[in-house]
Amino acid sequence: MDYPIIGRSIRLNNTIEEEIRFSNFNGFSFHQIWYKDGEIAINIEGPKEKILISYNFPFIIHALIDISELNYHSNVLLRKIEYFNHNEVIIHPVCKKTIIPTNDIMKTFLEDIFNISELYYKHGIKVYLENNSKLESIHNNEEDIMKMHTKCEKLNMVLDIAHMDNYENLKRLIEIKYPNILHISDKHFSAIHEHLPIGEGEIDWKYVFNKILSNYSGKIIFEVNQSDDQIVKSKDIIN
Repeated sequence: MDYPIIGRSIRLNNTIEEEIRFSNFNGFSFHQIWYKDGEIAINIEGPKEKILISYNFPFIIHALIDISELNYHSNVLLRKIEYFNHNEVIIHPVCKKTIIPTNDIMKTFLEDIFNISELYYKHGIKVYLENNSKLESIHNNEEDIMKMHTKCEKLNMVLDIAHMDNYENLKRLIEIKYPNILHISDKHFSAIHEHLPIGEGEIDWKYVFNKILSNYSGKIIFEVNQSDDQIVKSKDIIN
């Protein structure tokens, strides 16, 4: 059986050197690095992309993009991905500029993601779209996620387990599209949106990985950005 590849989201309050040392020492194979407002979000003085490559530590870009700006960021992000010689990217769609998305906005969102997934596929890049919690007004329910993956055949899923409503919701999301990347952190089921260290919320991780995702062998990204000890403990619990 193949085993998951374990990575984590970096903390912006630390330098990239500190984050790489910590990850190497504690057995994390790669980083998730944020793309926001057209820039790579890391704590580096100088030309970020060039310096990041020089460290020779694997990473995947996690692009936080408002759905009203997908067209603009499509080409900007593509240039950065190709500069890094990557073949995959995570897109996390948000909707901050429209309080209540209209049907036209949702239709445009669907078309934009379809176009991005097709364009990137032609460039040899897999696009992974993240499911949202109810904090966001888009891509947060089974019906919308089903529509997206039905239309976008080349689109892959990042399944954020802490964004689920409950275990039945998690099972149905997996039935829609089996994920190749997981975001994991803990939560209380009464919370609309929460990312806690593993073991500090209510998710039964043995149930998740023994019963729901028992054969999972893709990437796991810890979205635990608290203390060193909490990150290490979270990894130990999942292992």
